[in-house]
Amino acid sequence: MDSNKNLLILNITNAEYYIDSLSKELKGLVNWLRTADAQLKTHEDTLKMFNKENMKILEDFKKI
Repeated sequence: MDSNKNLLILNITNAEYYIDSLSKELKGLVNWLRTADAQLKTHEDTLKMFNKENMKILEDFKKI
């Protein structure tokens, strides 16, 4: 059995890195990037919701 099968792998620009082999500083940066990506996704979803509501309000405004 391959001992590397259960290791987490980070892919950056077509290069693979085993997360466990990264320095503590690099692991921290990876975690920061993951958090930033999650926050961006949350804000993108919020903006989509606001845009949808704005479009609905504009349509309602046209009916009045």
